[in-house]
Amino acid sequence: MHDINKHDIVVIGGGISGLSFAQYSASAGHETLVLEKDQRLGGCLHTHRVADGFWLELGAHSTYNSYAKLIDIIERNKLLRKLRPREKAGYKLYKNQKICSIATQINYFEILTRIPFIPFLKKKSLNFRDYYSGIIGKGNFDNLIGPVVSAVPSQKVDNFPADMLFKKRQRRKDIAKKFTLEYGLMSLPEAISEHSLISTKLGVSVKSLKQLQGEFEITTECGSIIKANQIVLAVPPPQAASLLTDSFPEIATELNKVKTAKIETVGVIAKRSDVPLKKFAGLIPLNDVFYSIVSRDYYSDDTHRGFAFHFKEGLSEAEKSQRISEVLKTPIDKLELTKPVSRVLPSPELGHYELIANIQTLLSGKKLFLTGNYFEGLAIEDCVERSKMEFDRMAANV
Repeated sequence: MHDINKHDIVVIGGGISGLSFAQYSASAGHETLVLEKDQRLGGCLHTHRVADGFWLELGAHSTYNSYAKLIDIIERNKLLRKLRPREKAGYKLYKNQKICSIATQINYFEILTRIPFIPFLKKKSLNFRDYYSGIIGKGNFDNLIGPVVSAVPSQKVDNFPADMLFKKRQRRKDIAKKFTLEYGLMSLPEAISEHSLISTKLGVSVKSLKQLQGEFEITTECGSIIKANQIVLAVPPPQAASLLTDSFPEIATELNKVKTAKIETVGVIAKRSDVPLKKFAGLIPLNDVFYSIVSRDYYSDDTHRGFAFHFKEGLSEAEKSQRISEVLKTPIDKLELTKPVSRVLPSPELGHYELIANIQTLLSGKKLFLTGNYFEGLAIEDCVERSKMEFDRMAANV
């Protein structure tokens, strides 16, 4: 016999998008169930911890005092005292097997030749490459700025809408410009999950989702059935589209239009004495098999250093290990490598905002809510902002 459970609000997806929605829901007094297919919460917030207390971020690592809604959730969970300013460590280029500064690679003459054309550029109608090539020149973009910016989402950004990546937000002066948490960013998902009105179930993969007579029926891969009055999908677009095909085919069709990219990350931990490279926040290759290396040097440790290699697709485990050893100039037997972590990220193109507007129209009046990093942007703050918008829509319909 099937195991049948009934809930008011069920969130499918335990990343920061799903958990921030659950936070808003629980803060308003609603019991909320979160289902997560992995054996850990956090999604793109992925802190790898080892026995001696050292930790390393394998996912998102950049948090700023302009992330007002994220900071609000940090405050709600009494984690402000756990905030730690990021130490100064610069981003460097990796070119021809050598580390160099970004400034040395800029063609300033090319920039000067573009100045007369800048007033005629329309940011909202251009993709990232066309807009910024118009400002700094195609040579500067292809040989420098393109790879540098692609390091942020770990994918080529040429076709991104030009106005998606760099957003102006008001900063909180009482908080360090860049910060992390004492035991890594995973501390926030862990704290949210401890709310008395939030229940979490890990290792639960959802097989199907149907709307029947005004309520939702979730069937898991193990055959359990969970019923809910309201559903929140906080999963990548392909997974959301698959779940909505039967009951919401029009929304599924639109979600299938959202392009995605697969990111593969390998974490590396080593003794400080075994890595000869000078301190850096990140290394950005101009032509290599990885998009970036993010170092934990921004929160230094007396005995260890940590690095997250964000690889392009197609490499074997042996090839990744070999490249890591070469770049860090450290024998492979001196390095502790994590298991590779794969994740799906949106890869938006021009017309993305119109696509999202269509989805919003189709969601109107429904007890179905969508959140994630494919709406307003890929940053952590964008995820939280989207969850707040969807919760407000839910609250307005109650």
